[in-house]
Amino acid sequence: MNKKSTTIFTVALFLLAGCSDGPGKKDVVNVYGNNLDKIQGIERIADRNIEFKLLGVEDVDCKKDGEIFYICSATAKIEVTGSRNTNNNKTVEEKFKLKLKNHEGKWVNSNSDWN
Repeated sequence: MNKKSTTIFTVALFLLAGCSDGPGKKDVVNVYGNNLDKIQGIERIADRNIEFKLLGVEDVDCKKDGEIFYICSATAKIEVTGSRNTNNNKTVEEKFKLKLKNHEGKWVNSNSDWN
């Protein structure tokens, strides 16, 4: 590799490294999973015994929104079980959007109380 090629390669790597400031797929999965756990807790309080299992998250796309926020959209695949009629157990796909903020090095839902 000649000196010019090495310089171009180094600059390209530097520019790509700068693109990773926002939340990634793992961050979106963690925040969405925490939201799903909270919903499940509410269902238990309501004595409904409905359980949600996050099977996967696809098509994650995060865009900067102002100075500190990112809007992330994706599609979640969720297994819903334990409804009153067990024949109603099903797998659903849900498109969602989250507004995320980095708080003390961790991506959180900007509408939450940072937990």
